[in-house]
Amino acid sequence: RRSSDLVVLAFLISLRKTFFDRRYMIPASPYLYLLVAAAIWEIWMQRQKPAGKRWNEFAGVAATGVFCLLMGISLYHYYFAPRYGKEQWRQAIADIEAASSPDRKDLIVFDPDFLQPCYHYYQRMNLPIWPVMPDEKLLALRSDSMLRERFRGMHQVWLVYSHNANRALLARLRGMYPQRGSRFYPLSNGIEVYLFEVRQGT
Repeated sequence: RRSSDLVVLAFLISLRKTFFDRRYMIPASPYLYLLVAAAIWEIWMQRQKPAGKRWNEFAGVAATGVFCLLMGISLYHYYFAPRYGKEQWRQAIADIEAASSPDRKDLIVFDPDFLQPCYHYYQRMNLPIWPVMPDEKLLALRSDSMLRERFRGMHQVWLVYSHNANRALLARLRGMYPQRGSRFYPLSNGIEVYLFEVRQGT
C-alpha cells in the first residue's frame, strides 16, 4: 500500500511540476506492471476466501481501477500533451546548424541570455552567439545602429526564444531585416526560432 501511495503522490505532483522524464518510462514500467499484477492477484485471493469480508475485494478492485486510470492519463500526456516532454534543444540546435551559411557567417541570438548553455551542450559547429543581457537588450531596442554593428559581417541571424514572453527584440528585427523562416519546438516550455537575412547589413 505504501508503494501505491507513493506512485499516486508522484502522479499528483507531476501535474504541477514535471520531474519524471520520458527517458525513465521504460525502466520504470516493469514496476508498474508488477504492481497491477500483484493487485489483481490479491483481489483473486480475496475472492477465494469465505464470504463475509467482500469489502476488501471491492476496495481492491476500486484501488486497482483508479491506479490503471491514472496510468492511462499519464500515457495520454506522454503521447499527446506537449508540456510533459523534454525541451527539444538537441533538435533545434541541429536544425540551425544544418541551415547555417556555408561560410558559417551566422549569429545565434539567445533571448534571454541564460539559454546559451543549451547551445554549448549540443552544438557541433561552434557558431558565433550573442546571449542578450538585459541592459544590452534595452540599448538594442533604442538603437538600430547598435544592432547593425552587432550583426556586421553576418549573413544570417537566428533569434532563439524560450522561457520569455517579451517579443520586443523580435519586433525590432522584423522591422529591420526580412524574416526568412521560423520554427516552433513545442515540448515542455517550448523553443521558438526565427531566421533573418542580413546580407544588406554586411
